[in-house]
Amino acid sequence: MTGAMEDWQNWRKLKNVLVEPLGMGPIGVKLHRRTTAFVSAAKSSMDAAKSSVDAALSSMEQRMDSVLENALSTGMNGLGKPVVSNLINIDSLEETTDSLHSQFEQIEGGEGWAEVRSSYGITVWKKKGDRRAKRGRSAVEDRLYIVKAQGTIGAPPKQVYDIFMDNNRIHEYNKLCNGVQDLEVVNGETKITWSCSRSIGPFKPRDFVTLIHTKRKRCGSYLVLNRAVRSKGARPRRGFVRGEILLAGHLFGTVPGDPNSTSFMTLMQVNPGGVAEMPLGTRIINRLCTNGPLNFIRNLERLAQGKPALARTM
Repeated sequence: MTGAMEDWQNWRKLKNVLVEPLGMGPIGVKLHRRTTAFVSAAKSSMDAAKSSVDAALSSMEQRMDSVLENALSTGMNGLGKPVVSNLINIDSLEETTDSLHSQFEQIEGGEGWAEVRSSYGITVWKKKGDRRAKRGRSAVEDRLYIVKAQGTIGAPPKQVYDIFMDNNRIHEYNKLCNGVQDLEVVNGETKITWSCSRSIGPFKPRDFVTLIHTKRKRCGSYLVLNRAVRSKGARPRRGFVRGEILLAGHLFGTVPGDPNSTSFMTLMQVNPGGVAEMPLGTRIINRLCTNGPLNFIRNLERLAQGKPALARTM
């Protein structure tokens, strides 16, 4: 980079005295040759600098793999990091899931939602985190959108829920997901999973370790809650950058008078980690996350109706 700056400064000095070199005979030709040499050297130096920056970014993402495991946070106020015994501390499980449920209801029912789009009977909203409840949050989490989408699916809640919870079918309705593996089934309602996403644009593939908790309501509805957890049994893997699902909730609600339809609502805030935490990265992620829920819900409906999922568009 220093060489590029020196070349540029030399070029500026020469440019101040260069006046129509081709009309100045041998002197002009000599100056023109020097100019060409300076420009060529500057271009070579800038190319080398760009390669150095690319290598530095790649190295940064690799370092993030090991750093993020120790820096994972829940991203939501009042939800401290669970103490891990094997995969999760069972003694704190009930408190953790109750807090997660309360957090979900607070955010979903709160103010500040702005409509992003509405199509195919599905509406998508976004909002930023609540800065008044700052405890436990980071500047990155405040920049990341919380996204909510809602629509009616033409299939019974139980049928849609079963497809949603089938690890072997997640890649069909969620085109960003490349695979899911259960690390531990804690009980009939709670499990810990490892999942990975494909690369998107400049971002490397991500992996996530997530607590998944299901609540079945008396009315026949299902609520699936997710959040990142720390796990000694799932260190960041080579080739992936560790991300965090800060909060996610998926409600499979009943439709009064129509047992063959599901009122589906999904809410999520994700921190992909790595260079995606930089301001430019969060802007890109915010744009992507508001585009995804539309086809996510449409694909769930198609699968529940026995139809193939839509082709991948991202």
